[in-house]
Amino acid sequence: MSPNPYLSFSRIPLSNTSLANRIEETKLDFNVIHESEAIFEKFLHLLHKKFSPSNILILSDSDEFFKEKLVTIFPASKVTTYNSSNLKMTDLDSYELVFSVCYLHSFTDPFDFWTILQRASNENTVIYISDYIRPSSFEKAKESVHRFELSQEIKNDSNSNLTHKSNQPINVNWKEKFYDALLASFTIEELETMLSQIRLSNKVNVELVSERQWVCYSRFLL
Repeated sequence: MSPNPYLSFSRIPLSNTSLANRIEETKLDFNVIHESEAIFEKFLHLLHKKFSPSNILILSDSDEFFKEKLVTIFPASKVTTYNSSNLKMTDLDSYELVFSVCYLHSFTDPFDFWTILQRASNENTVIYISDYIRPSSFEKAKESVHRFELSQEIKNDSNSNLTHKSNQPINVNWKEKFYDALLASFTIEELETMLSQIRLSNKVNVELVSERQWVCYSRFLL
């Protein structure tokens, strides 16, 4: 059997240690990564006003962060979360909405992610997935982190207890984690290749949300 070609992408997967740490710290990271707001704005813009899923699956190590937002949008829906520690493949059902943000890059083998998605969906499932775009070099990854920091006007003072508008503490190592996440992510071309391999390319649209993130969503949302 030939080796999995997706393990040879020019990326640096997250280590198991960093994955374990991310489960505990991702909420803090996302208090910094405000680009998630653009992802929700895009999602709300695309949604049909009458769409009201009875059950939703969130694929993310920041599941509680996204669960809070989706419960606000769909208060009558049953929301299930799947992250690196809380569910087994056998626990999955078929969901009307599968929502995932910044989770694909966490997998050493991205097909593990797509297998979860396929097990949890059917032809009528609304798919909404977003993740980072891997820069073409280490230097560009560092520049991307720096530009993001400037754009958000974050004051990184290692001697102070940083907070954001909800007065929750921000992980002061967020830049290092963000940089690692960028290096572990996929390019748009790699994403499109994977979608073609799993026969989703004709069913979803892929768009840029920002210079750092893409979104992939079901075409029948339009």
